[in-house]
Amino acid sequence: MAGITSLPPEILSDILSYLPRKRYDLHSYPTNPPSEVSAYLPVYATVCKAWQQHIELQTFREIYVISCELEYWSKIMTESRRSALREIKYGIVTSEGAEAAYSRESRFTKEAWEESGKAFTVAIAEFFVLLKKWEEHTPSMSLSLEIADFYFYSNGQQERKLRLKEIEYSSYLNDYRFYTSMLQLYDPDVELGPVDDLPKLKSVASLHLGQLSDELHMTEDSMTRLAMKFPALKKLHLELGEMHRDNLVDPDFRYKLAVSLLPLASLSLTHFVIQSYNEPEWYMTNDDPPSILHSGAPGIDCLSLALYAISIIPTMKEMEIHSFIVSPQLFQPPAIIPMDSEFAYLAKTIPQWPSLKKYSIQFSDIRPSGSWYFVQHPDNSLPYNSAATGLISYDEFTKSRTYPQDKAVNELLGAAGNAKRKMPALQMISLVSGLGGDDTWMDIRRDRFEFEATWCKAGGLQSTDLTITSVVPQPLVVSKETFLAGDRVYWCTGPGRDWRPMREVEEAWTGNGNQQWFKRFSCSLGGRQYWGELF
Repeated sequence: MAGITSLPPEILSDILSYLPRKRYDLHSYPTNPPSEVSAYLPVYATVCKAWQQHIELQTFREIYVISCELEYWSKIMTESRRSALREIKYGIVTSEGAEAAYSRESRFTKEAWEESGKAFTVAIAEFFVLLKKWEEHTPSMSLSLEIADFYFYSNGQQERKLRLKEIEYSSYLNDYRFYTSMLQLYDPDVELGPVDDLPKLKSVASLHLGQLSDELHMTEDSMTRLAMKFPALKKLHLELGEMHRDNLVDPDFRYKLAVSLLPLASLSLTHFVIQSYNEPEWYMTNDDPPSILHSGAPGIDCLSLALYAISIIPTMKEMEIHSFIVSPQLFQPPAIIPMDSEFAYLAKTIPQWPSLKKYSIQFSDIRPSGSWYFVQHPDNSLPYNSAATGLISYDEFTKSRTYPQDKAVNELLGAAGNAKRKMPALQMISLVSGLGGDDTWMDIRRDRFEFEATWCKAGGLQSTDLTITSVVPQPLVVSKETFLAGDRVYWCTGPGRDWRPMREVEEAWTGNGNQQWFKRFSCSLGGRQYWGELF
């Protein structure tokens, strides 16, 4: 035993790194019991004091805590354990009153909504107070925080007991299913109450705000107000739940979302991700969608402007936008914006992105002004009944809107190309969108895109070079080494279609670099292998 306890710290640390730190998070796999492992890392803390210190540094590096455990958690987190803390995942447990309000009604009511909001606000406030206290004692603490889980009061108590091994997993699972089914009846949004009295936390450098559960979502305003309480924030990830999907085509909702996002431009962010899980279900129609611009400023795309304001933060290095309806104003604000608008100051900004290295945009085929980015190919024709009713079948759908609408797509690509010239640190910019056919419309998150414009900087391979698994390239006219030696642009514009952007747009993207055009095919293992052999 003496030999084991006297191991050099670096060797001991390496040995302990091979031991499993914890069981799988039960909330992530509610239908599968955790795998049985003979012993976990914390067990070995009893070997000796040196082992205990090393194990605590690993055990308390990442913590998952729910709001009903805060008191217990505050007692076990000693100063030495807090010094090891790097990541916190925080789950919200409702009050007994909120659970009772759900149980009394057959559908989600104002009372249940208000009680949930109160419980959410209290859980956030208590967490902030505790973290602020720790900051005062450990000023060098730097944390990554995720708030993305929700429990009814009873379910939260069961979760706590399970984690303390006071109940069996089977008992927990039955309750989990019951309360999850109750939430599915209501599908509510939860709104954070006033935050003026909450202390600002300088210890949080990375924040992820997502769906509290598959059925419960934080309002978009709650997300941004919460984010503004972290003045030292560098990385921010916002997930708009599936419930927001159809709201994204509501002009008032888009305007409110844009206004709520605008204050984020005052933070010194380096990484920003905003995503929506699904696009609006407007695909199975041949009609033009209505304009979703706000009636107060019909020529202003407020949401694109808010995202533009965030993108030009001088410290911004990486930005991702997933499944949003955008316009060229994402890259260039209009010259004239009404003076009484919250966005008026953006008309005077000089578009420049001094630190931006990677910019990924996954955009909807809907234009904010009320039309499509992609249309039916000139060689295709829809049956008479489709033209008359505006409705199309799935087979017809696969042939519709697979061809870029010249003016619309050239304007978007042109704005992006001009912006690219003002990004001196840029390594990659990518605009992708799903088209009809190959089930792309069913789930735009499957990386099965048919339209793509991606620019990569000369030098080593970028992640984009290695992950274009859904396209087959035409034969390279130069060697791989020559192609990769210069800046490069990947174009994919549909299943072998003949569309190309305007010459000036194409030149804005390629410059003096290389470019490659692709034909579409269904994503498959063979495709991945083929692409891997090519590059």
